[in-house]
Amino acid sequence: MQHLTARTQNIAHYITLLADYAMIMPKEWALKLAYNRGQRCGKSTRPDEQTAPDIVETGQILRQAVLTDYKLRHQNSGYRFLFQMPKVGVGVIWFQDLIQCLEYTGIPCATVERDDPQFHEKWEAFQPNVFISMDLPEVLRSLDLDYICRYKKAHGCFRFFTPVVKHWFPKPRLSAEDQWRLDLARSQKSVDAYFSMMVDEFFADHFAEWARAGFKYLALPHGCNPIDHYPLAAQKEFDYFMATSHGIDRVKVTWRYMRPILARYYGLWAGPKWSFGAKPIPSEAMPSFYARTRIAPNPLMRFLIQLPAEITDRTFSVAACGTFQITDWTAVTDRFFAADELVRVKGEKEFFKAFQYYIDRPEERNAIALKALRRVFAEHTYFHRIDRLLSFLEACRELF
Repeated sequence: MQHLTARTQNIAHYITLLADYAMIMPKEWALKLAYNRGQRCGKSTRPDEQTAPDIVETGQILRQAVLTDYKLRHQNSGYRFLFQMPKVGVGVIWFQDLIQCLEYTGIPCATVERDDPQFHEKWEAFQPNVFISMDLPEVLRSLDLDYICRYKKAHGCFRFFTPVVKHWFPKPRLSAEDQWRLDLARSQKSVDAYFSMMVDEFFADHFAEWARAGFKYLALPHGCNPIDHYPLAAQKEFDYFMATSHGIDRVKVTWRYMRPILARYYGLWAGPKWSFGAKPIPSEAMPSFYARTRIAPNPLMRFLIQLPAEITDRTFSVAACGTFQITDWTAVTDRFFAADELVRVKGEKEFFKAFQYYIDRPEERNAIALKALRRVFAEHTYFHRIDRLLSFLEACRELF
């Protein structure tokens, strides 16, 4: 009966998705028309503008300092991280940045894919003592949990999973699959502790059942990756530049916030599956594109505005590249940036007004961007996040 209930829920979920896609298709078509109109008519006639020299110089100094400080810093920690990589989405970028920076500090990392045919061979060859994955039902079912349990008992291994929002999120109800993965965790067959880019109260509020069961949680926010993200000198040819994933919610946000900007200004839109703009851009190429834009728009999903949740990866990477950005106010923004370091607005009308105001005020833009640049390299690199991660692991030694 429980199986039938879960199947019914899944069918209803997919029907809802199909209805949502049918609803957003006209919106994306209108966005494509707006973008094409902006490309034809919005070609910037503004005065020539280069990346501010003090932004480039400051970024080079701060970047080199943090890279020097963290080079092989943790090579004697004894940790060996095995990541099961997500198939798509922001989790891929997040894990890749963590891996790159962990390895830079001297901590060995390896990866496996979901349903990896060489999972056991890779595990045995690498001998991890930290295993990182996603707490998704389909991921849990793909893992040989019995094998991992046996390995843990024999060698010691911390199973550290990212909790994925419940089926009824943000409502408190549990679906049948939510209850299944909670029961699996309680039985000690799947996970030892949880971590994500969300703040502490997100886990306490929306995974209260897991919190009450005694599971520890680490809030490990996004950050900037100094290996890939830093300011470059370039001519400003775009009024805006945004690279983003494609999906129902992202189309809705783009429709609300970006339509008038796409239609009136000249810029570059990039990302997979969009019907307009450029193809996906590799992470290492992002600094050159941010250097060439006056403003980096950063409109947020609704739940990030409505709930205490996270600061997005884009916020930190844009700041690290020394580029001015406009984003939404959230309940957690002030924990990461001061009011004069980041322009945050409330709603799409304020967003467009802010864009119109700052587009022709490079000195004001540069002053704000410079302060954000200083902040991220002082407090919000992935190296800082790794320090936090390792401190948490040391406090959980009894769970290895």
